[in-house]
Amino acid sequence: MKMIPLILSSIILILGCNDSNQSSNNNSSVMNSNYKDLIIQATQEFLAAWNKGDAQLVTSFFTDDAIRVSGVGASGATQRGKAELEAAYVQLFTQTMPGIQMKYSDKGEVRMYSPEFAVWQGNLEIIRTDGTSSKGYVVEIFKKVENRWLIAEAYPVFSSPPVPANSTK
Repeated sequence: MKMIPLILSSIILILGCNDSNQSSNNNSSVMNSNYKDLIIQATQEFLAAWNKGDAQLVTSFFTDDAIRVSGVGASGATQRGKAELEAAYVQLFTQTMPGIQMKYSDKGEVRMYSPEFAVWQGNLEIIRTDGTSSKGYVVEIFKKVENRWLIAEAYPVFSSPPVPANSTK
């Protein structure tokens, strides 16, 4: 008989732990959902900045030490840090493909890896001023910096490379 209170206490303790774990998991799910929404919002704001052709504003969506392996841009090279990123975007928007526009075919998908890091992948299309376009996707690693989700690394990939202005196909 003395074992029953011990067993019941153990069961209550286990159920209580499971409930707190469940509560913790629920809180984590809500937090992840909120973070995912904020990351998707950041990608939409990035898209708007891109379509304005504002290199400085576009660069503000990156961490200070960001890396971008460019499938589009000045040279198809890797840019490291905001200074290189901004220079590449200035060249892209003013010389390589002035008037270029971009659109996402959907909101993309966010995978949370921690409360500070996530990966976003989305399908995109680059539209040149002559109406031709290139489709592809981008994978971006986001880092939370002072309550803002910023791009730490970006990897745009295209099925056919965008053709710069003044080039022949």
